[in-house]
Amino acid sequence: MRTARIGLLLLAVALSCPASDTRLRAAQAGPIVVLAPHPDDETLGCGGVIARRAAEGRRIVVVVVTDGRALLRRFGIDRNPTELEVSAMRKDETRRAVAILTGGKGEVRFLDVQNERLVAEQAETTRRITALLSELRPAELYVPSPFEGHAEHVATNAIARAACEASGACADVFEFIVTLKRDTDIASLPRRRVGVDVSAHRETEHRALQQFRSHLDVITPTRPTPFETDAYRRYLTDEEPFLVPR
Repeated sequence: MRTARIGLLLLAVALSCPASDTRLRAAQAGPIVVLAPHPDDETLGCGGVIARRAAEGRRIVVVVVTDGRALLRRFGIDRNPTELEVSAMRKDETRRAVAILTGGKGEVRFLDVQNERLVAEQAETTRRITALLSELRPAELYVPSPFEGHAEHVATNAIARAACEASGACADVFEFIVTLKRDTDIASLPRRRVGVDVSAHRETEHRALQQFRSHLDVITPTRPTPFETDAYRRYLTDEEPFLVPR
């Protein structure tokens, strides 16, 4: 993954420019592309920036890598709902969330790699994402950090790195955080960090997060409590942190 030489300047300065200046650049720049390992990671990891960039008139493309079917597998639940029903539910949730974040103008693409098969299918997925990046040529690419606790988040980072190198199409790359691996402190990570003010978009992000009923409601009679118990409040911050690869 090619490190952007002006990555910090882009995010810290360009995002602070007057709206009129940003809209002027938006007509000449490539899209904002987000690689989400699962349906919901785009909103959890960088929902505020998606909303901010969309409000500035930028084209937003969210690429969801896996089909998200394995959400309840860890609890031994594979029916009522079935895994295919879970996948369909989570995709619909992501479509609604991205529509809220972007005022109905965002694009969502599903690669449909089978959830929990991404590591095994990493080479083929890299080929597909290389082609996608060559097509889109993103001005900014957002990917999960390599310090995440979920193996498919880490794999998505590695895929993005390889695809950016193969395509030569990535201008600036920023790593978002969903859940760091256990006993990992963001302050100790070997990355530069930048915080982006998204306070003006907290209500929009809150409404987007509320679309993920598969996490926030009881959707199966065999699990009496929701998958997510704090209603994602920990993600509703005034500032979103990003890591800048060296």
